[in-house]
Amino acid sequence: MDHIFPPSTEELLIRKANIEDMKNEYSPSQKSSVYFLSYYKRKLIKSAITTAKFSHNKKSISLLATLLGIWLTEHTKGGVLLIPIPLHYKRERERGYNQVSRVLDKIQLENVRVSIAIIKRNRATPPQTTLTKNKRTKNLTGAFTININNLKHILTPEIKQIIICDDVYTTGSTLAEAYKVLKPHVPKNCKLTCLAWAH
Repeated sequence: MDHIFPPSTEELLIRKANIEDMKNEYSPSQKSSVYFLSYYKRKLIKSAITTAKFSHNKKSISLLATLLGIWLTEHTKGGVLLIPIPLHYKRERERGYNQVSRVLDKIQLENVRVSIAIIKRNRATPPQTTLTKNKRTKNLTGAFTININNLKHILTPEIKQIIICDDVYTTGSTLAEAYKVLKPHVPKNCKLTCLAWAH
């Protein structure tokens, strides 16, 4: 099949990579209320994110989930609710999946729950990568809404931290907008943070 559909450089790198290779890429950092697992310029990280997003590469998804699992074990206590940045339904239908959700689905920790039904993208927006920094912020203003009923249903007393997750942090506009609309609905005893696989 490789002769008919030649694999990309990124796909070839993922084929050769193993869990230990990915663990070596783990370099957690923080900027304000946003945490990061690693750096996008690292070849293996960029390859994993790219192939997970555009090729639905299952191995890439599992490798990224490995890093997320390490971070969750090190940085969280008590119940945790993970919420992916949503795609607009038209884009998700075209792609067939939300790559961030697929990584979250791989997490197998007792104290961690995942919900895709809290933050909703209520209008289609141009891809952030096609816009300047100033236009990125305007592009996402008002793009998200919160399903308050679903949030109240899933927020049991055991949940002590809510983490909004995305794959790549560039200007921070996407996570900042999601944080802004969710924050007013989060109980005072529950910590709200943001996490990206890379920046």
